Amino acid sequence: MPILGSKGGGAASAFGWSLIGLPAEYEVEFTVVSGGAGGGGDIGGGGGGGGLFHNSSYTFNRGTTYPVVVGGGGGGSFRRGGNGGTSEIQSASPSIGGGGGGGSRGQPAQTAPGGGGGGSGYGASGGGPGGPYGYPGGGGGTGAGGGTGGSGGSNDNGTGGVGSQSPIDSTYYGGGGGAGGWGASTAGPGGNGGGGNGGQGGRQAGGANRGGGGGGAGSGPGSSAGGSGKVMIKLPTAYFSGTTTGSPQESTQGDFTILKYTGSGSIEA
Repeated sequence: MPILGSKGGGAASAFGWSLIGLPAEYEVEFTVVSGGAGGGGDIGGGGGGGGLFHNSSYTFNRGTTYPVVVGGGGGGSFRRGGNGGTSEIQSASPSIGGGGGGGSRGQPAQTAPGGGGGGSGYGASGGGPGGPYGYPGGGGGTGAGGGTGGSGGSNDNGTGGVGSQSPIDSTYYGGGGGAGGWGASTAGPGGNGGGGNGGQGGRQAGGANRGGGGGGAGSGPGSSAGGSGKVMIKLPTAYFSGTTTGSPQESTQGDFTILKYTGSGSIEA
């Protein structure tokens, strides 16, 4: 029977036994939000919101370092907006991809790898299909909002779809961007979850660290960029090693510690 010495809390046993008072493995809860897409330019549809993936019970192995990646938002454009970047926890979450970019002037909306599909632009077909962690963007004759938690609207004033809610902080993420429309009066609002408003001059970028889709542009100008993503981890405070990189925001909730990453980093279990 091996005898344990006075080793630090981050050390792990090669033989499966735990440190004194600390288990070799424990469960955590996490939410991963990918970056939202840029909207479409020149009477473009709204950008799709970044996909959201939640796991309420994942096993961390003590001593293992888990890289955390936070995806950036997709760029705006005078044509079709760019996809958002992927957020993930290595080996603990799927690569969910960002939302699809909104189409414009006959260009079809982007297909989302994992998030919400972009809205259609003027002269384009229906909105891009959403991935497994988002939903399709809206279709419309002259511009539609992108979507994640719901489909964007149709016609000039397509509204961005409502995003998905994280159980960790009860906040909505991944809202779709609003459509650009012909002018200020026909632009669509962004969806709840960081979606940016569309418009000729008042268009908005997707919410930073909300995974919101960027607003589509009116006639002529380029569109707005999508918002960056976020990763949140909730774990028992008694088991938290305190070893992280990337400067996550730390808070406590009862017997749990919550880490919120707005940039890439890591955590040692």
